[in-house]
Amino acid sequence: MKRIRDKIMLGVISGLIAAVPGRILNEIEHQKGLIDMDYTKIASTLFMDRNGSNSREGLLLGNIVNSIMLSLTGVATTYTLSKTGKDYKHIKGIGLSYMYGIVLGGVMPSLGLVYKPKQKRSYSLAVIDHTLLGILCAELVSRLGAKEVFEDENQIE
Repeated sequence: MKRIRDKIMLGVISGLIAAVPGRILNEIEHQKGLIDMDYTKIASTLFMDRNGSNSREGLLLGNIVNSIMLSLTGVATTYTLSKTGKDYKHIKGIGLSYMYGIVLGGVMPSLGLVYKPKQKRSYSLAVIDHTLLGILCAELVSRLGAKEVFEDENQIE
């Protein structure tokens, strides 16, 4: 398999693929009533009210915003692993994924920028979702990235 050499593309691809299981899990949690609003709808409330988040436009917008945030998480994971090495990659990935979760699920709702979930277990379940995202993203970056991505270009041999 040909490996990805471009760090941005590696991060975007890894972030989006790593998010699939978490998005599925989040949708199941929402359908079972364990959480009152899924990530897509929360992300859409950055630009529209909660009622609009259920519309076709709201879901499209929420998916775009969420995908951008996930891509940025993947890029951050790629650059972190390329600069610090792949040792403890899962811990690094989890940490970066938690930062993403804190921004979208903690800081933005506290500032009133996006909808703040009412059910307290939403936050506990989000930790599980983001742990999965971080582990998978770091693993994908590590496996899909070309050897040159992880070599320190400033190192003198």
